[in-house]
Amino acid sequence: MKHRRRRPLNQYFTKVSLVKEHDNITVLDILPLKKINNKISKYRIEINNLIDRYIILLRGNTSKHKEFLIKQEIEKSTEIFNLLVNEKKILILKIMKDI
Repeated sequence: MKHRRRRPLNQYFTKVSLVKEHDNITVLDILPLKKINNKISKYRIEINNLIDRYIILLRGNTSKHKEFLIKQEIEKSTEIFNLLVNEKKILILKIMKDI
């Protein structure tokens, strides 16, 4: 029988991790951030489309009432957009605090 030479540090080198993976790693929930980003991009596109329509109406000499209605839609969409951006900032700060 051949005797295997035992190296002194061999006992410390293992293939199995000594630290459990779930103990040190914090799980980040990024799904709400993705949802907010999708909403922000949707409102950005909507605002751009409304601005394009407004410019077409200005060039075409339409009634003041139509211009007023589109201005209101632009302001409403911009307000929602700003609220979403603020919500995203708060969420990012909360995630950074959790890390």
